[in-house]
This record gives sequence, C-alpha cells and structure tokens, in this order.
Amino acid sequence: MASRNKHFKCIMCDKAFNRAKKLISHQNLHTQNYPFVCATCKRSYPSEKSLNYHKLTHTKPMFSCDKCQKSFFYRDKLKKHSLVCGRQWICSCGRIFIKKLWYDRHMEEHDGSEHLSKKKILEIRIKAQKYVFKCKYCKKEMKSRKTLEVHERAVHKPLR
Repeated sequence: MASRNKHFKCIMCDKAFNRAKKLISHQNLHTQNYPFVCATCKRSYPSEKSLNYHKLTHTKPMFSCDKCQKSFFYRDKLKKHSLVCGRQWICSCGRIFIKKLWYDRHMEEHDGSEHLSKKKILEIRIKAQKYVFKCKYCKKEMKSRKTLEVHERAVHKPLR
C-alpha cells in the first residue's frame, strides 16, 4: 500500500492521519473511558465483543478477494467488497460505471440505438483499469472524480 500524506495530527499524542474522519475517531478514544482496552494499541471499547472484533486488526488479514487479492480482516467487509469488485457497466458511448444505478441513470440519456463490438468493449475495459483523474496540484492519479475531489480538499485546501 502506498504511503499517504498525513496532514491531520492529534494534539493529544501527535499521531497523524491522512483523513480528518480518522483523526476525529482517534481523538474520541482519548476522551472515552470504556472498560475494555486493547493491550496492543490501548484503544478502549464499550464491550468485549467490540474489543475482540478490533483485535483482528492486529493480525494478518484472513480474507482475500479472489479477483483482486485485496485482503480483509472481516468476512463481512470481503462480502461487501466482492459485490462491486471487478464489476463494471459499460455504456456504448464509452462511459464506464461501477454502480448500476449510475449506469441506469446515464442510459436514460440514450435512445438505445447505439451498440458496441466485443473488441470495443474490451478496449474500454482495459482503459478503465487505469487511473484517469489527475490532481491539478500534485499530479496524483485517482480512479474516480469523487476521490479526486476529496483528495484535493483534504490535502491541498491550504494551497487554494
């Protein structure tokens, strides 16, 4: 996994995070006095069940996607990932969608008369595997426009 810039720093322990949401979640741990404490990282939890669930993150991931080899600590996370991994809806105009709802909405714009050959669909799929959204500040490439927008707001907001 690539190293990410960590611009969100905890004022209580100097631990840094790449997302504000992760920092907020972390800071909550400093103020909570839950009775179940992880011996490895000292996080506390309101129940033994939630602590045991958390402890899995300190072990090697046990569940791997057979399509992309991404690993997960929890079976339910793998199941959720499997629903979308590798699945794409390709429009005859060349647009590619990872969510069927977005594809269906887009298809309403067409009259249904367009058709793609198998060769053209293969070319589009190969193109889809590349990162296509480039950050105007650092040139980092993202797979979606939304991811790029989040990246630019979080990392480059002070530059604007």
